[in-house]
Amino acid sequence: SNEDPLYFDLKGYLHFFKNDMEIARQCWKKALLIRRSANVSRDFLSNNIALIAKTLMYEPRNLDAAAGMLNFSLKKLEIGKSTPQRAYLLSQLGNVEFYRDNIEESRKLMKKAYELHKKLGSEYHASCDLHDLGLTYFSRSDFASALGHLKDSLSTNMKLRHPRECCMGTVSLMFVLDSIGQYNEAIEAYKALCREFDEE
Repeated sequence: SNEDPLYFDLKGYLHFFKNDMEIARQCWKKALLIRRSANVSRDFLSNNIALIAKTLMYEPRNLDAAAGMLNFSLKKLEIGKSTPQRAYLLSQLGNVEFYRDNIEESRKLMKKAYELHKKLGSEYHASCDLHDLGLTYFSRSDFASALGHLKDSLSTNMKLRHPRECCMGTVSLMFVLDSIGQYNEAIEAYKALCREFDEE
């Protein structure tokens, strides 16, 4: 239905993964407007706001606008309440700070998101936080910490069998291993991915 917010959520994801950021943004704005008109709780509205902010990290890049939307949504959530929405907003805000090259602040936000996702029992989202944390360490040439976080993240996603996240995690791991001259290990990481999903 054209008035079903889930329709626009899914359409937004489709265009996001095709790098059509403007169309994805318009779809998620439409979903947000439909939910607002239906007086949906602020917690659920924050999901759409976070997705809209996510598009602003890419095209056109407007990190100030993205940070403003995320911080506004965080302030609207019930204080002290542990929710998936709070964890997701923290993780996205961590990504904004990463793109701003505020690595310490980025890492602090991502760690908060990771701890909250762990508390909520969301292994998948916690593994995504670990992956992003690994990239913050890599950006500062802390290769040991980067590898530790990336391997832990990939191990979880292999267990959960998330093909997309496994591919992304393997590429990140291979890139770090290649950067420090561990070429054989990089090849083995690729082979492990192929073995895991060979039958599929």
